[in-house]
Amino acid sequence: MYCTDPGEVKHASRSISDTKLLVGSTIQFSCDPGFILDGNALITCYSRETGTPQWTSRLPYCAPEESVACENPGLPENGYQILYKRLYLPGETLTFMCYEGFELVGEVTIRCIIAHPSHWSGPLPLCKAATYGFEHSLEVAETAVETSMEGGNMALAIFIPILIISILLGSAYIYVTRCRYHSNLRLPLMSSHPYSQITVETAFDNPIYETGDTREYEVSI
Repeated sequence: MYCTDPGEVKHASRSISDTKLLVGSTIQFSCDPGFILDGNALITCYSRETGTPQWTSRLPYCAPEESVACENPGLPENGYQILYKRLYLPGETLTFMCYEGFELVGEVTIRCIIAHPSHWSGPLPLCKAATYGFEHSLEVAETAVETSMEGGNMALAIFIPILIISILLGSAYIYVTRCRYHSNLRLPLMSSHPYSQITVETAFDNPIYETGDTREYEVSI
C-alpha cells in the first residue's frame, strides 16, 4: 500500500508529504534558479486495482532556461510589441499592437510553450490597413459639423439677446431725442407777444370826475 521512491531530479529540490510514501502521498518538485521545470511539478501515489501503487506521472526534468526559452518571433509589419525581449521563458506571453490606421489580424497575445524545442502558441499576427478608414473619416467629419453647429447655436443664443437690447436702447434714444426737438420747436410759437393792441369798452366810474351825471368814455389802450 505504498509507492517506491521515484528518486531525485537533477537541479531540483523536492517536498514529500509522507516519508513512508503511502497511497495518497505527494511529492512537489521545484527547479533551481536558472532552470525551467519540464513536466508535472506534483506527483501523487495512487492505488491500482491490480498490482502495486504507482505515481501519477513520471519525474519532471529541469532544463536550462536558454535551452527551453522561446526566441522572439519578430515584429509584424506596421506593428510593435509590448515589453520586447530576446528570450521568453515557458509560460511567458508576448503581446502585439498595430500602429494607427492598421488593424491586427490573428492572436493579440501568444504564449511560450515548453517542449523540445519550445514554441509559441500561435503564429505571428499581421497588421493590415484598416478597412473602416472611409467610414471613420466620415464619422470624424460629422462630429466636426455637429460641433460647429453647436458652437454656432451658442453664439446665436448670446448674440440675439444683445442685438434686441441694442435695438430697444437705440429706439428709446431716438424717440427721446425727437421729443426734445419738437418741444424746443413749439415753445417759441406758444409764447405771446409782450405787447398787443387791445381795444375795450369800459365804464368809467370815478367819483372825483363826476359832474352830477354819468358819462361813458371810450378808452383806447
